[in-house]
Amino acid sequence: MFFVFTLCAGLFLGFFDTPIQHRKVTDPAGDFERKTGIKWPAEAKLIAAHDSHSDRKSGPALGFGLNLDGKLHIKFETDSATLEKWLSEPAPWGNKYKERQGGIWLDGPVPKEIAMMTGLQNDFNSQEIKFVARERGGPRKGDLAYWDGELLVLDVKSGRVWLWSWNY
Repeated sequence: MFFVFTLCAGLFLGFFDTPIQHRKVTDPAGDFERKTGIKWPAEAKLIAAHDSHSDRKSGPALGFGLNLDGKLHIKFETDSATLEKWLSEPAPWGNKYKERQGGIWLDGPVPKEIAMMTGLQNDFNSQEIKFVARERGGPRKGDLAYWDGELLVLDVKSGRVWLWSWNY
């Protein structure tokens, strides 16, 4: 009975019709450093930063501030010396893609089951890129894709860096 009363009161007062807002990326350098453990380059030029996770302070009251599905994407350019330095060091996350151990930077292209999570399969189809990927929590039963994970892609030729972090 209390639940019905609360639901009716919430509908009456408009608690449940508040639109969900996406999280704003206010500190792409900090987000990049937290996700990768790599220091943001001083000369980096931000190209794009977007987060489709819901802002915990928005949306219907029934959401209870949950921040479930979404993608964080940060894209920037830096100099080739920075990228070469990163490639000479172990990759973040102790890359375990395909049972490889240690922090190994892998040659492109990014496998389809990972690239599909970014929505940019064709952008990461080059053999000239380097990448590292990690899956958090393992694939869901019967699924091949990385449902919760991160992808860091370096294109030394163009100086572009992409970071994707997602959960579904």
